[in-house]
Amino acid sequence: MRNITIIEFVLISLRASAQKHVIGIRGGSNMANYTFDNMIKAQTDFLPRTTAGVTYEYMITDKLSIGMDALYNQRGQLTTIKFTDEQGAVVGKGETRHEMDYFSIPIKVAYKTDGKLYGFGSVGFMPSYLNKSVAKFSGDFKFPEIYEHEIITTKNFESIDWGGIAELGGGYQT
Repeated sequence: MRNITIIEFVLISLRASAQKHVIGIRGGSNMANYTFDNMIKAQTDFLPRTTAGVTYEYMITDKLSIGMDALYNQRGQLTTIKFTDEQGAVVGKGETRHEMDYFSIPIKVAYKTDGKLYGFGSVGFMPSYLNKSVAKFSGDFKFPEIYEHEIITTKNFESIDWGGIAELGGGYQT
């Protein structure tokens, strides 16, 4: 009889603690960008890329949680360069797409408000491992030829990116 009571207690405890664990999937668009200084004055823009993976959160209280994700995280930058002659007239233009693929493990603390309509926010530390970096060049550098070229640039960058993450959002629960 005593063994059955202990087993029942363990099963009840497991069921109660399972409410504190949240597992999910995550996906979306990443709008990361970076800047650089060199002798070429170029316009840089965001290059929309993909982020996807799994997420885990442990609810410390009803409002506060800690969590960790495993993400495939793509980042990039789009650079437009205009080539001019001696008088400043544009004689050609080019575009560089720098695409970087990372495996990231964000570790974060999150806060969620109460109510049917709720808000949440989280901040954390996000170490990322660089899997691949590619620079893709295209443009009309020579008349009338179109120039396209791709260079693997993974070895030109640090293999670990020590970044951070900040998230804000909201939702509705029934």
